[in-house]
Amino acid sequence: MSYLKKQISKIIFPSIFLVFLLLPSLVLLADESALEAEIQQALNSYRKATIDQKSSYLKLFLNKFLESRLVAVARVKLEIQNTRRIGGSDKEELISEADNLLATIKQKNKKVEEIGDLENLKKEVEDIYNLKIFAQALPSLYIKLIVARTNYELAKATLILGNLEQKLNTDEALKTNTLVIEKTNDAKALINETKQKTDSILLDLQKLAENKEKTATDLANLKTKVRELKINENRLLELLKVLAQILQKSNY
Repeated sequence: MSYLKKQISKIIFPSIFLVFLLLPSLVLLADESALEAEIQQALNSYRKATIDQKSSYLKLFLNKFLESRLVAVARVKLEIQNTRRIGGSDKEELISEADNLLATIKQKNKKVEEIGDLENLKKEVEDIYNLKIFAQALPSLYIKLIVARTNYELAKATLILGNLEQKLNTDEALKTNTLVIEKTNDAKALINETKQKTDSILLDLQKLAENKEKTATDLANLKTKVRELKINENRLLELLKVLAQILQKSNY
């Protein structure tokens, strides 16, 4: 049974070295904060500028805004690359999605650079704010990252419980341990419930991408589902921790 306890511990106590992997992400967060200040400054300058100056300040505003989106997407991509809690194919798919998003933003930035007159720059402002890549694609990418992590943990937990159930069927002492049986059943039910939540979130993301009339409210509701998903995941980890403690006290 020591094998089961080791596997449970791997889920509950992640390696401290992951902290060091996240340090570049913290640097990118600082960059985002600095860019936000520059965006606001460029916008204020545009509002106060004369007609002759407005096009240059509006272009500066757009450049800084697009740069901030590049940094934000790069941060998420870095998090995807560094996490050990995603399977290989899922990681490749998410990195590819992040790269496509980065390419789209760079292309838009290049277009802005080529515009010289104020009216066309104003049209770009409207177009950029209407583009789903800013209102939806970036948060969607991060949500997919969270779901992929949760699915990875669910797969590990399912394997652990499968091994434990085999022991319950063969180990005479475990067969009569009602607390282990109860917690095992609770964990299985929670895994099934969490899987339903991940499936529901991915379906909502698909609908969000296909339906242009979806609003910010739909995205907010989706984020609520993600918070509920994280609560479920934490509950599952706690259940596995309790199981590990019970097994340790019972010398299994």
